[in-house]
Amino acid sequence: MMFLAMCVSQRIQLFVGMMLIVLFSACNITKFVPQGDYLLNDVKIKVVDTKDVLPTDLTKYVQQHQNTEILGFWKLQLGIYNTASLDTTKWTSKNAHKVGEAPVIFSPDMADASVLQLTRAMNNKGYFRAEVDTAMTIKERKVNLVYNVKAGSPYLIGDYVVDFDQQDLYDIAQSNRSALLRSGDKFDADVLNQERQRVASAMRSRGYFYFDAEYIRFEADSLRKEQRIDVKMCLQPYVEQMSLEEQDRLFRQYNIANVYFHIDYDLDRIPTDEEMYASSRDGYIFTWVGKKLLRDKVLMRNCPIRPGDRYNERLVERAYARMNQLAPIKYVDISFEPSSSNELDCHIVLSRNKLNSFSAEIEGTYSAGDWGVAAGMGYANRNLFRGAEE
Repeated sequence: MMFLAMCVSQRIQLFVGMMLIVLFSACNITKFVPQGDYLLNDVKIKVVDTKDVLPTDLTKYVQQHQNTEILGFWKLQLGIYNTASLDTTKWTSKNAHKVGEAPVIFSPDMADASVLQLTRAMNNKGYFRAEVDTAMTIKERKVNLVYNVKAGSPYLIGDYVVDFDQQDLYDIAQSNRSALLRSGDKFDADVLNQERQRVASAMRSRGYFYFDAEYIRFEADSLRKEQRIDVKMCLQPYVEQMSLEEQDRLFRQYNIANVYFHIDYDLDRIPTDEEMYASSRDGYIFTWVGKKLLRDKVLMRNCPIRPGDRYNERLVERAYARMNQLAPIKYVDISFEPSSSNELDCHIVLSRNKLNSFSAEIEGTYSAGDWGVAAGMGYANRNLFRGAEE
């Protein structure tokens, strides 16, 4: 036990020593910054005149950030990088550069690009008169950069109109309970896109398998009112130019014909016909190789997609969630293909997880002044009775 304590103590000392080296290296964080260049030491965003837009909402539009920080100030990875000597051919230097993070060199061009992106982001949020400028301080070859965002007054949605001839599409878009857009709301391009996605998802949940958000567009008119934008939701022009057959396919509701379970599917190898087994019941068709992984009833019970029902995107998402919860299943893929003019076959591919697992652990114990060692082993079977039991 004394030997164990000494080993632990030596490791603690080694760790503390390494941290001191890293901290010392952090004092010279411009060590590998080329002459004539500057380290990008700190980047901040300040929105000066509104609380509706947070700096964190705009961070992703900044094109260049400082080195990774721990606790909001400690550039640990840069410190590790700087522990290397100037002779980068040495083994220690190569490893320090591999584990650490190279200094971020300030780029005026990327700062200008960030100003442009931040301005566009504010425009998309309805602040069409937003202004963005930079405040930069330089000290000891380090640059601290602040993006000052002056939002101005936001534009609001004036009249909001839904223009669809197809009844289900119109009802979904016009829904007062679920709609994300209303007259008087702040104009926001992200919310407009979310509304497109909501309408398209609701259409697919009503059986319109081929309907997608890309078929919807918005027309905006800001000429009539001061800081008000009239918005109309309508179909893309190319949808109206489709043939009658294509439009019928787009606005056709589909039912589920059969549900296929492809069990124990090997992603690296397609089995031969001689290796395959198959069975069917009530519109469910099961194919597998070797010993069947799960009982039919287990799969049917955990699959909300049922033969004869109308296609529903939400049930597909629920099927993914339920199948992924089954311990013997490692991988799930659900796809659909037409089987008739208004029916789809559902194909659910399931690959096998490791069914048996062993575990072992050793831990130190201390009781009444005596040190000791305790060992334990465990075994688990994720599918003991082919019912996804653990």
